[in-house]
Amino acid sequence: MSKPLPDLDAPREKTDHLGADGKPADVALTMTGEPAGLLKMARLVNFPTGKAENRMAHKQWLVSEVEPLLKTRRPCWVDIIGHTSRLGDAAKNNALSERRCNATFRALEDRGRAFGYPVDAHLRLFKGERDAEDRGVRDGDNAGYDRAVEVFVYGGPKPPTPPDPPRPIKVGSTNWKMCIDALVAGGVHVVAGATVELMRLTLVDRDRSVKRHFAYAGVSGVYVSPVTLALWLKGLISSGRVFGPAVSIGGLGPFTDFTTAGPALFSDFEGEARALSKSSLGGWVPHHEVDFRIDSAKLKAKKATVVGGKVHMRTKVGAAFSLAGGAGYLMPM
Repeated sequence: MSKPLPDLDAPREKTDHLGADGKPADVALTMTGEPAGLLKMARLVNFPTGKAENRMAHKQWLVSEVEPLLKTRRPCWVDIIGHTSRLGDAAKNNALSERRCNATFRALEDRGRAFGYPVDAHLRLFKGERDAEDRGVRDGDNAGYDRAVEVFVYGGPKPPTPPDPPRPIKVGSTNWKMCIDALVAGGVHVVAGATVELMRLTLVDRDRSVKRHFAYAGVSGVYVSPVTLALWLKGLISSGRVFGPAVSIGGLGPFTDFTTAGPALFSDFEGEARALSKSSLGGWVPHHEVDFRIDSAKLKAKKATVVGGKVHMRTKVGAAFSLAGGAGYLMPM
């Protein structure tokens, strides 16, 4: 005797697929016969929105139509294909179709373990909303016909399992590091002014262990910190540090690791960039800190922008003024 099924089911939905009698029909497109070894098939529809639980009618069809074949036919095997409607995010729908497919297989597998027959799943495919999209269903539609799993039952020799699709080839890298080889900036500041900044940088592709040199040229606003102004007003630092020529130089600094949101090539880094140099009191300092933002149009187009938005670097020595941002261009050398 087969184990009776629990008399439970999920609430109905307005978008559920209906039969000819106008009532929800949870099993559609049934077929029997043996074209190319096909014994039975059905499309189990009206899965609850966003969920993977089989409806009662699905389980009843699996027990009454599929179970007898799995018990008596040798060989006998199934293909199961999961689907979703076009409501919601496509990536989440792919995962949902996988859960529906696996839930249907588990329903068969649990019966097989309970009553002593094997369940051989030749294919389990997760198609997400692609089937509905191919039929021209509009984005956002939630038809019950598309919230579905297809079950095919075959007898006879099993065809070879198709090979796994080739893995996509990643063009570019996501792991990088950068350092400042040299920094030179010059101008005149009177609390706020302008300066031209030049940098030579080394960019290393950490995935492939190769490097390229880049040059940065930009124009920035000079900013003197309130601390510097207060010290000058108190006569503790000279006027030259506030009103005189602004010159900044820096030597080779350490590398800073960073990542991009997607694979990128060296050529993708060419384009707009911004450099914000940090200093406070004037005079020579042990190192010069730079927040470097890469705003390349190519990185943006590839959705491979720098994670965190900037690369924080430093040089070995630096001078006394800070650059309040500005615009520049990063180019290969």
